[in-house]
Amino acid sequence: MKETEFNLIDEPWIKVMEPNGEVKEVSLLSALLDSDKYIDLAGETETQNVAVLRLLLAIMHAVFYRVNENGDEEPLEEDDIDIALERWKALWDMKAMPKKPVTDYLEKWRDRFWLFHPEKPFYQSLSAKKGTYNSAAKLIGELSKSGNKERLFQVRSLEGKESVAYPEAARWLVYINGFDDAALKPHIQKEQRESKISVAWLGQLGLVLAKGKTLYETLLLNFIIAKNDDTLWSDEPPVWELDKAPEQELRSVPLPQSQMSLLTLQSRRVLLERKNGAVIGYGILCGDSFESENAFAEQMTAWSYRKGKSGVPACYTPKAHYPGRQMWRDFAGLFMPGEERKLPGVVEWVSRLGKNGYISQRLISFASSGNRYDSSQRSAVTDILGDGLTFHTGLLDKIDGPWTIRVNEEVEKCDKAAREIWILAQGILEASGGDDSQNSDFAGKYEQQWYDRVDMPFRAWLLSLDPKGEESLWEAGERWHKSAKSIALALAGEMVSQASDSAVLGMEKKKDGSDNKVVIYSAAKAHMFFKSRISKLYGRSEN
Repeated sequence: MKETEFNLIDEPWIKVMEPNGEVKEVSLLSALLDSDKYIDLAGETETQNVAVLRLLLAIMHAVFYRVNENGDEEPLEEDDIDIALERWKALWDMKAMPKKPVTDYLEKWRDRFWLFHPEKPFYQSLSAKKGTYNSAAKLIGELSKSGNKERLFQVRSLEGKESVAYPEAARWLVYINGFDDAALKPHIQKEQRESKISVAWLGQLGLVLAKGKTLYETLLLNFIIAKNDDTLWSDEPPVWELDKAPEQELRSVPLPQSQMSLLTLQSRRVLLERKNGAVIGYGILCGDSFESENAFAEQMTAWSYRKGKSGVPACYTPKAHYPGRQMWRDFAGLFMPGEERKLPGVVEWVSRLGKNGYISQRLISFASSGNRYDSSQRSAVTDILGDGLTFHTGLLDKIDGPWTIRVNEEVEKCDKAAREIWILAQGILEASGGDDSQNSDFAGKYEQQWYDRVDMPFRAWLLSLDPKGEESLWEAGERWHKSAKSIALALAGEMVSQASDSAVLGMEKKKDGSDNKVVIYSAAKAHMFFKSRISKLYGRSEN
């Protein structure tokens, strides 16, 4: 068996989707140079795609912070903000990745991209040989098996779990560095540990990224060449450029101030084991971590504000996404600045590109993704989350303007309507003689139905908004009110029609705190109050 094997620059291992929907594996070089020919990455999970995308972005930072779009040496200095933005614009206008700068860079560092190498295997640490050993099954993130716990998706045969082909192993290697769970045990003495075991960095985030019509556009939209304060990132190199790969277990590091370093953060120390041309297992240790408070170098996450107390200052921390919660319901936190709100860096960047006239397409898309881990030990993935949202770039031209304010008002009204659905459901249940222990499940079912039914219409309405179009903001709002009210009344009507006979007939109950006052509960009465409140919320003009 060769000591050096499978160079990621040349060997096909990254899954991409072509315009006809076909998925194929391509090399690292092809994923970059031919990115304009592919629609998107198409790996086993969306979280795996994010991990691979960040690797590609790290290469772009390493290349275009040192040379210009023609491949001429022109390193960006601290005050070169105008040059940096012009370089980004030149790359966008080229509509395809320039060959020379990328090829020259990867050739220079070719020896650092061997999946198997006696001294410097890609994204791996020799120290992991002494770590926890796992079989090939644990490597496959879509199966998510941890110790004696079965994996989330049993999509592989037993034979498929025994080994993993090099291309897929390479994808999961990149993934596990960012998304590994917290099931590991330490292998060093307590006094040697600089940090605690936690979920890997990307697993802690509510990931948000911009999406283009091609992989090349997606790369450029997330290639944030400058900070929001008009300064440039530092020049800490990506992990493969280091003379010695990081080896220390549970190492605490400062927050990286370079995108090259941050995007290639080694949250885990991994060493793959191979046999007969396939990966059969790997050793793993906890690697690098840093404090998540105010970690604003991270450009791809939603943020949550935490109030200060007892001498602890207020701060922002990464905000994970909630299962089943549509992306548009978090519109304010993702797309509207405000008191106690911090927008994802990529949203601020795309807004900046639009306002400066660097991008001119009519629509922009954002995607959210993330892993959900079990709530107690965080030792296994219980769900893989993902959603998307598309709207007119004009909404980001002024992200605190009247159009975005109106969108957020309508999101808040949807939440208020959901509350009214909940109250109606409670009224129907109470009229049928149901007890309070049933309230949450019964009302929650209908509340979810409201969000499910309003989901696609709301997305369509948001997509139709054009601040520079002929329709006024008032007209657009009235158009949505009519649609939302119709959906709410239709759902309420179904709820009442499905009510039990006892709920229709109603019942009398003594009012709480009164010996004499009697209140009548019925589905019809609850429905009447619901219609009145929905009319106040969405207007009385029609329906």
